[in-house]
Amino acid sequence: MADRPPDEVFAQQLLKVGLATDNHVKEALREQTERALKGVSVPLAQILVERGVIAAFQRQNIEKKLESQREEAKRLGPYRVLRKLGEAGVRCSPFLGPVDVSVFRPGQRIPAPL
Repeated sequence: MADRPPDEVFAQQLLKVGLATDNHVKEALREQTERALKGVSVPLAQILVERGVIAAFQRQNIEKKLESQREEAKRLGPYRVLRKLGEAGVRCSPFLGPVDVSVFRPGQRIPAPL
């Protein structure tokens, strides 16, 4: 795995699938804060495993699932988004409907309504 999912995302997934209760997560977050005040950074998932709320294999399965979802979100059809290049000058460009791109030649500019 490239890097672990954010603690908030991990907690949301746990709650969604019913592996932990809201109280389990709150107590683990409290412990995480206490450890951070002592200079020790510990992932929420590790604390939940240490407390016996979830098993190590459940942590791994959830982390794999979240990583898979993150990779899927980086796909656009058969293409993979490598990085964001920038934003258009217009903040909000509503998508008004399907566009038949087969009628356009590669490199041709597609006019947009204002």
